[in-house]
Amino acid sequence: MAYDKEVLKKLTASTDKLIELTAKKLELMKEFKQALIYEQCTYDLTKPGTQPYYMLYQISGHKLLASGSISIIKGYINIRSIDTDTIYNYSNIIK
Repeated sequence: MAYDKEVLKKLTASTDKLIELTAKKLELMKEFKQALIYEQCTYDLTKPGTQPYYMLYQISGHKLLASGSISIIKGYINIRSIDTDTIYNYSNIIK
């Protein structure tokens, strides 16, 4: 079955638009999943910039708890007996 050039052009444009919208939907779903995970955490571990410098925040109080190298952050976590499952980004940053 051969398509007319105009019909083929419209089908191609529609398919491209569908692919674009599906990609956006997938990205939004990924962001939503991360938001759900973040919502369940008590702490947030961030690495601003490219330096080996980290910050541990308490999410509810927007309070900086510790900052510095990984060993400083790990030491703070161990002294306070903080469950690493309650720290957002812990497994992504500390391997």
